[in-house]
Amino acid sequence: MFGHNEVVGQKFFREAPEALADKLLVTSVFHTIQGEGPYAGLPAVFVRLAKCQYACSFCDTYFDSGDWMDFGALLGRASAAGLDSGHAQADLMVVTGGEPTLQQPTLGKFLAVFLRDPRHPSPFTRAQIESNGLIPADVPDGTMVVVSPKCAEVGGRPRPYARLPAASLARADCLKFVLRADPASPYSAVPDWALEWRASTGREVYVSPMAEYRRTPEQARALYEARSA
Repeated sequence: MFGHNEVVGQKFFREAPEALADKLLVTSVFHTIQGEGPYAGLPAVFVRLAKCQYACSFCDTYFDSGDWMDFGALLGRASAAGLDSGHAQADLMVVTGGEPTLQQPTLGKFLAVFLRDPRHPSPFTRAQIESNGLIPADVPDGTMVVVSPKCAEVGGRPRPYARLPAASLARADCLKFVLRADPASPYSAVPDWALEWRASTGREVYVSPMAEYRRTPEQARALYEARSA
């Protein structure tokens, strides 16, 4: 893990005064190329939200802490991210984490503003969230919901995949799994229930390799040190 990955639930955000004021806890905002799922290969601005219900031992993302941002400030920062990078402005915003659904209903309100409210113009025409699926996504129609299930761990060892709540699977536009080469790991194969879901819904299941690092990448280390200072 690139951070401590403190495990929290929705209670953390229900009790936060900032969340009650329609602010999101944001770890980072950056321009990149979407590398996975239905929008793979497209320029995107990622909005990484803080906190998660899991502390996966292989997690390659820092999201321990962040800044509370209101909708206007966040849209402004996201809009500027592509221009600051020197690239053409992306029209895709990807909200990831951590786990974005922990910050419901504020997340849904934010996406409604950016998708539908003409008083808040932005360069983004598409929105995607990436969720582990433990909490059904309550987001506006038109938001691409990519559900990437994870395995609960005990002592750093993953247990087999548990089937997701029916409401999460109903809202998912696609599923995405990380795969590991170790045949003894539950991450070595897509679970049967996901393949059954694909057959019954006609929706796609994507896979990507699990990243394994010998050392923390410089960008992640710098963010961790800045946030921990």
